[in-house]
Amino acid sequence: MNLQEILNNVYTSLGKDQYGGYITPESYNEAIRYINQEQINDLLKVFEEKREITDDLIPFVMTKGDSGSTPLRQDNFGYVNLPEDYWYYIRAHFLTFDSDSCDTFSVEPRPIEFLNQADFGYRIGTNILKPTVKHPIAAIQNGKWLVQPVTTNGVVFTYLRKPNDPNYDYDIIDGEIIYLPPGTFHADGSPSTSVEFEYPDSVHLNLVQLIVKYFSINIRSEFNLQTLEINKGQTGGASRGIPTYGNL
Repeated sequence: MNLQEILNNVYTSLGKDQYGGYITPESYNEAIRYINQEQINDLLKVFEEKREITDDLIPFVMTKGDSGSTPLRQDNFGYVNLPEDYWYYIRAHFLTFDSDSCDTFSVEPRPIEFLNQADFGYRIGTNILKPTVKHPIAAIQNGKWLVQPVTTNGVVFTYLRKPNDPNYDYDIIDGEIIYLPPGTFHADGSPSTSVEFEYPDSVHLNLVQLIVKYFSINIRSEFNLQTLEINKGQTGGASRGIPTYGNL
């Protein structure tokens, strides 16, 4: 489903006649950007529990430093720049070249153990568990990936990237909002800035449910706020003896 089809399903669930005017393109954009983060976090929780990359996560799995990309190198202190779209660490390893004999070399991947700051600092400071080329470690530090020990070996790094922010762009024609999918143009010739959700079709119904929940909560909050304001106006508010937080 594209963004318009998702919105149509949201209308069906909420009741278009009742809520159609409430869901403006602007409020819809706020909702889908919020839900975009909620959905990736939900998929991330599943990954953390099962340590398995599901089909729903595959569009967001990236690998840097392999045969299909530029090798990642450490600086003199062991830092590696994180990709701009980095979201979550999955795995990483060094590629070391071991000599079996005078004429034979083999490429050995050495898994890099990802640690929190406390464990990383402990391992660096002890001789018994100090990192080696065969047993390297890493942690996030100063907005970068700090890998120890420092070597000339390339780093292969697999991670989850951030999903692109969805955007609902539109024109108003004869008083009606018309969705402009990516690749289409406004009446003035300018290109649409729409960006679709990147999740596979298997996730779309869940996106609809999350958006419905988002608007249901906001509509209820707005209704409660309006009711409170009406009641305050009818009773005179704090001037009639209603306590404020400062009086509690």
